[in-house]
Amino acid sequence: MFTGIIRNIGTIVSNASQKDGSIILEIHAPFSSELSEGDSVAVGGACLTALSHTDATWTCRLMAETIMKTYLGNLVPGDLVNLEQPAKAGDFLHGHIVQGHVDGVCTITNILKQGDDSLITFQPPQELLAHIISKGSVTLDGVSLTIVDVFPESFTVSFMPYTLNHTTFGNKKVGDSAHIETDKAQKNTWFSGVAQKGDGRGTSLGFPTANITLDDTAASLPEGVFAARAMIAGDPTIYAAALHNGPRPTFAGASNSVELHLINFVPRNLYGETIHFTIIEKVADIKKYNSVPELILGITENVKKATEILLQPN
Repeated sequence: MFTGIIRNIGTIVSNASQKDGSIILEIHAPFSSELSEGDSVAVGGACLTALSHTDATWTCRLMAETIMKTYLGNLVPGDLVNLEQPAKAGDFLHGHIVQGHVDGVCTITNILKQGDDSLITFQPPQELLAHIISKGSVTLDGVSLTIVDVFPESFTVSFMPYTLNHTTFGNKKVGDSAHIETDKAQKNTWFSGVAQKGDGRGTSLGFPTANITLDDTAASLPEGVFAARAMIAGDPTIYAAALHNGPRPTFAGASNSVELHLINFVPRNLYGETIHFTIIEKVADIKKYNSVPELILGITENVKKATEILLQPN
């Protein structure tokens, strides 16, 4: 097991193809002299076995599965890789539990400077997005990181200067690849439906409200009030939202409704638009209000809580 905390960066010395289709990598690493035959080392997040070593370098073998699932077979002399030795029993887990099993390869699609930090957008294989959760953990090139936002085809991670300076991400550029290991315990679901005409109460409070007629994903949408992310079809902007799913709060015996209160949004006509949304965190249980003023106060408080969750600095 590993923790995703990178202490060393290695340099590829050689990449030698073998007759059986495997590849032998020779890697220069500060800890080479400490290794024994059979030791495990995470190379760019992939757990590999040390075959031999000198005081300065060590070798490992890439089998067919590793060559297919990673970019390690494409490395050339001089390329840099993040290295981590296994955690010992009793060590502090400064990152999160990392298995060293690469699920696939992401592509960097955008790098946005935010002061000294960098917000990097990754496009992973589509089938992995279900396990990528906003504010959850992810391992990229062996580095334990926290996800900022998740979109239908990508996700973002914020890198502080220390991480950029002590891992290979300081040298990454748009178009480069990164290994990804997801947290299989996490599961992200995007719901969708069509916005219907409402009573305009949310707009009068300063945040447009869209009543949603859900598609066939409705059965798995939990009941309650949630902080959510929302996207309008054809518009790549991701909006913060307070999501209500459950009985209408204004009178007893009413049928269930799904409402999205859009927060960072310039008002426009949403009726007939397809809205995609994903739940981030629960804000409150469904509550019945005895008067319209009480209802307005409740909606305002829920939107405030959702705003604090979604728009707080990362």
